[in-house]
Amino acid sequence: LTQLNEEARANPNDARVPEAIARVLIEAGRLQEAYDAATKPGVKPAASIFSTIAVQIWRKVYVDPKKPQVNLMSTEERTRWVELGLQAIDRAAKIDSKDLSTLAYYGLLLREKAKLEPDPEKVLEIQLEAQKWTEKAVALSKATAPPADAAASKPAN
Repeated sequence: LTQLNEEARANPNDARVPEAIARVLIEAGRLQEAYDAATKPGVKPAASIFSTIAVQIWRKVYVDPKKPQVNLMSTEERTRWVELGLQAIDRAAKIDSKDLSTLAYYGLLLREKAKLEPDPEKVLEIQLEAQKWTEKAVALSKATAPPADAAASKPAN
C-alpha cells in the first residue's frame, strides 16, 4: 500500500493506481477506506470496485435467519455498513447498469436495510424496491443466458 501511495503521488494522472489502492484495501477488509479511495476527486474506478465493496459489506452484515448466530455488531454499526454498501452499489449501478452481480446485490443490500427499519410502512417500501432490483437481475440473467435448445443441440466433445 505504501508503494502504491508513493506511485499515486509520483503519477497523479495514472488512473490505474487509485483503483489498485482500492483493491488492496478491499482485500485487507478496510472497506470504508477502499470506498474513500475510490471516491476521491478525479478518481474514476470501474464499476467492479464499487460492486466488490458492496458485496463484501453485504457479507459483513448479512445474518441468515435459518442459522442463528451470535452477532456482535450493533444496530447502529450495521446500519452504517448497509448505507455504505448501498452507496457503493448505487455507484456501481450508475457506471454499469447491466452487471448481474450489481443488480442482485442491490436487492440484497436493500433487504438488509429493511431488516433494520422500525417503521412497517418503510419496511414494505424498501422490500418492494429490493424486489424490483431482484427482478431486474432475473430478467438480465434470462436475457443473457444461452437458449436451452442451443445448449442441448451442441455436440459433446
